[in-house]
Amino acid sequence: MERVSLFKPCEITYPEYDKPVKYTEEFLKHIASHTLGSILVESHYGKNIGNVTNLTFTDGELFADVSSSQSLQKFSPSFSDLTLVDEGDYLVATDGKLVEVASTVKPRLDNSKEGGSTMGEETTNKTNEFLAKEVERLNKELAKKDLQEERTKEKLKKYDEMDKELQELREWKETNEKVIEEQKPIVEQFQKQQAEHREKLLETVSKGNPQLKEQFESFSTENLETYIELHTEEQPAAGVASNNAPGLNEGNGETQEEAEQKARSEAVQGMFSDLFTKEE
Repeated sequence: MERVSLFKPCEITYPEYDKPVKYTEEFLKHIASHTLGSILVESHYGKNIGNVTNLTFTDGELFADVSSSQSLQKFSPSFSDLTLVDEGDYLVATDGKLVEVASTVKPRLDNSKEGGSTMGEETTNKTNEFLAKEVERLNKELAKKDLQEERTKEKLKKYDEMDKELQELREWKETNEKVIEEQKPIVEQFQKQQAEHREKLLETVSKGNPQLKEQFESFSTENLETYIELHTEEQPAAGVASNNAPGLNEGNGETQEEAEQKARSEAVQGMFSDLFTKEE
């Protein structure tokens, strides 16, 4: 796409008129503001070689964006449907429309109000076809923009919800931060007491034996307390059965106390058999 100067205000003599036609700034401003786009041809009514869009009248000239696969230096518009006002020495062009732009020097005038040519009609049809395609393209682009806008709105809505949740978390933190700080020493003290209590339990069950203590490390505090409770339960008096009948096991030389102690030991070993496995 190249930005080029198409035309300047001027007077041009045409053989079909006895006076020159004057193209004024006002006329070119009218063309710029009333033309969506046009076609670019090799010569007037020749082969289509590109498009002409975005017409503006700036710094005394008619400019446009031109797209073409060819490198061009000369441009001349073709006008139609002009109103020619007789101003004595010349005819002033008003209204009208741009039909095409050619890579030639002299502008063409196909004034249908003064009896235009069929070639002008054909070119007008080409221009209308181009404009219809241009409108279709712009509508497609507009539809894409609308879809992008909707997706952007959805994203912004999600961001707003996330921002709201974050703000709520900040407010909760500010509200509860003081309470959390006040409870922190209490929690730390409780954790310290729990650690000291567990250490005492480990010392009790291991009786100072580091290897045994290491084996008991995998036990929970509750299991350690249960183990100690089973090994510190009050024992009945020697030679007295649990049903207060003396000499219940005297036949094999084992007292009731020894029998019950043996039973408890076997029960404990069953619960914690992995601790009583003999080292290889």
